[in-house]
Amino acid sequence: MWYTVFMDEKENTFEGALSELETLVASMESGAMGLEDMVSAFEKGQKLVADCGRRLDEIEKRVEAIRSAPDGKASEEEDTKIPFEKAIEELTTLVDAMEKGKMGLEEMVSAYGEGQRLATTCGRRLNEIEQRIEVIRRKPDGTAGTVPLPAQEEP
Repeated sequence: MWYTVFMDEKENTFEGALSELETLVASMESGAMGLEDMVSAFEKGQKLVADCGRRLDEIEKRVEAIRSAPDGKASEEEDTKIPFEKAIEELTTLVDAMEKGKMGLEEMVSAYGEGQRLATTCGRRLNEIEQRIEVIRRKPDGTAGTVPLPAQEEP
């Protein structure tokens, strides 16, 4: 046959389907196919386009769900298990990996969701810490006392 693709389960991703489509298009554009092979390739290409479109729609829905979740899908239970320093470290590592551009689209979406969760966790922790900080102030009688840290206004 004019065209064969060997895909294992690991390659069954958006990138794998897109790569297969690109290979198919290159084969069709080479002009070496007969009419029957061209029609078969066109049918296969239509299926791949539909598959890529379906995958993009699913990913778009996942991204929208992550973005619209007020807490980045972090549960209160998960939130209390990770220390602030660990959350920052994980978030930094995740962002570094995402910026390298070596993740597939589906992996990138999962990483984005995890990053949102970690950022929300860090934000909550900072708010909790800020509420616990007290400022030492001189009282009118000259003695020292503590008062809560004044809340800062949001920009």
